[in-house]
Amino acid sequence: MCSTRVVLKQFGSKPVAQCGGLWHIQITFSGCRRWWGSPSAKRISAGMPGTEESIKVAVRARPLNQREKKLECDICVSMSGKTVTMLSERNPKHFTYDYTYWSVQSGEGSQTEIFEDIGNSMLSNAIDGFNCTLFAYGQTGSGKSYTMMGGGQEEEDGGVIPRMIDGLFAEKERLEKESSQELQVRISYLEIYKEQVTDLFAALNSRNSKAVCICKEHPNVGVYVKGLKLMPCETQQDVMSNLEYGLKMRTIAATNMNQNSSRSHAVFTIVVNRLEGERPTGKKKDERKSLNAKINLIDLAGSERTSKAQTEHERLKEGCAINQSLSQLGLVIKMLTEQSKDGGLKAPMFRASKLTFLLKDSLAGNSKTCMMATISPASDNYDESISTLRFASSVKSIKTVAVQNKNKKDQLIENLQEEMRLLKATMAAGGMNVAEATEQLKERERLIKEQMQQDFQTELKAAKEMTRAREKALEESGLSHGHITEAFGITSGQPYMVNMAFDPTLAGCLIYLIQESKPTTMGSHKDNTIVLKGPSIPDYLCRIDMVQQNAPNASASRSRSASEVLSPVTLTRLSEETRVAVNRKELEPGQTWHLQNGDQIFLGRWHALKLVCPGEGAAPVRDDLVLERDEIAKSELDNSASWKSLQDYVTQVVRQMSNVMASQLMDEIKILATQL
Repeated sequence: MCSTRVVLKQFGSKPVAQCGGLWHIQITFSGCRRWWGSPSAKRISAGMPGTEESIKVAVRARPLNQREKKLECDICVSMSGKTVTMLSERNPKHFTYDYTYWSVQSGEGSQTEIFEDIGNSMLSNAIDGFNCTLFAYGQTGSGKSYTMMGGGQEEEDGGVIPRMIDGLFAEKERLEKESSQELQVRISYLEIYKEQVTDLFAALNSRNSKAVCICKEHPNVGVYVKGLKLMPCETQQDVMSNLEYGLKMRTIAATNMNQNSSRSHAVFTIVVNRLEGERPTGKKKDERKSLNAKINLIDLAGSERTSKAQTEHERLKEGCAINQSLSQLGLVIKMLTEQSKDGGLKAPMFRASKLTFLLKDSLAGNSKTCMMATISPASDNYDESISTLRFASSVKSIKTVAVQNKNKKDQLIENLQEEMRLLKATMAAGGMNVAEATEQLKERERLIKEQMQQDFQTELKAAKEMTRAREKALEESGLSHGHITEAFGITSGQPYMVNMAFDPTLAGCLIYLIQESKPTTMGSHKDNTIVLKGPSIPDYLCRIDMVQQNAPNASASRSRSASEVLSPVTLTRLSEETRVAVNRKELEPGQTWHLQNGDQIFLGRWHALKLVCPGEGAAPVRDDLVLERDEIAKSELDNSASWKSLQDYVTQVVRQMSNVMASQLMDEIKILATQL
């Protein structure tokens, strides 16, 4: 026989007695399945049918990248059917999953195959009114963003998100051929960057920064993000243009492991509303039957080891925040796994991080959920890959309960209105702080207004106004590839450089086009393609070449490239007089270097440029082009002969000192270097 435990849950921060009846009861049975306040648990207890099923898990192994090829790494992973094996001389490890994709060889484990297995079923379930979630997990550079978004210009390179959009609007066209059917599509896009949630669809504010959103939870609504823009979309092009804007706003930076490393968790949500019945005319109430569903497509930032990624300063802080949130996700998964196996009493700490809080319904609530684990097959990444596979195995045992979301809008509005009446009565009786009660009243008013949505066509008009405001903000804060192409008549894939400066008003004002048919030379002589003026600039300082992708320059340095495909742009230093540096690393006279999108190029003492390769990343916004005050000076100091001589001398001195004295000396040197 099961013993019963009843727990009164507090509403907000006040004791139950002071909440005017706004509380709910949680009942647990020892030895039986426990539900920790998830919306699906409430629906099941109310008699609504739900489908309990385990989270589906897929594993994908990507091809070796240039870094791994240079290290001459062995393949340490094999796949056979649904089994993944981590190869080891002593003790091979075997794991079994729902889907496996061997993308190491070209033509296998394709984007199309992944969408047919996972995407099509998600789309079908969403049309039928079931929430769906797909989240990609793995180390940095393992192929998460490629799986979710795709890469390259070819149609077969498209990831799950663009294919999902294609399939959704094909289904919309099919359904609406019947006069009694309508499919309404709304989308949202947010990122979690260093534990701050920002709306990627919102226009930049007056300080050219993103607006921070707040995560909240309501017993009837579930977890939601206050102020998140929900953009109505009439056509597939509407969705893609909004998505393109969001991708430009997403925080991306380069690390040693991955040139286009995502530094934030991104959640792209498609809200589908399927209506059946005669459309209302005039101001009549819309009483059509409806099925609602959310499709959450989540690209998690990659876990990374600092020693491999070689991050420092801001990138290091970002990596710490990423690893911390992923560690919390692992802890929540562990607790949910224990619950599913032996009914552990400990409630998962979803609120410990923004990521786990937003994933609460997907991991333990109303959703059909799938996880895509991406791994590197290289022996150099053995530890990271086996860690990912173990995490994926633990996720398999978690069960969610998906409930068909039939139209309950009127009932939800009534519940919110009843809560408002109770709050007002409690506040009038002096049982609640006035400021807190007022804030809760405002939030319920906002939720009611959100539920009582305007006419879809009215929403579309408002969305177009917002799009125009965003375009204006982009023009004022950065550079658009499309605008540059249109203004200068260049091809959409042609690389170019923009100037960097200390003054934000001057950054990004100069554009230097890189010629495709002949070398682009730079220096003070008038015959150069790009003429540079300033102290110590020689007649011919450097040369930029466009090389064929299938026949890269064999003499070009490629040691620090982590991308699978090398950029077609190379930089060669021509002069011995004046320095040429890439990302603070000085080139030797005559040395050729393969450039990558986003590289910073320092020429002499006064010129700093950033390379932009359209199609390989987001266009630069003005904040990306503003130099720190000591950036050029530090770059020059780091690469000077005198600094290297001083470093050698200090190293010899330190070796002859005790640890304490050596530490004191190094601290003094750091202080002195900062002052200089």
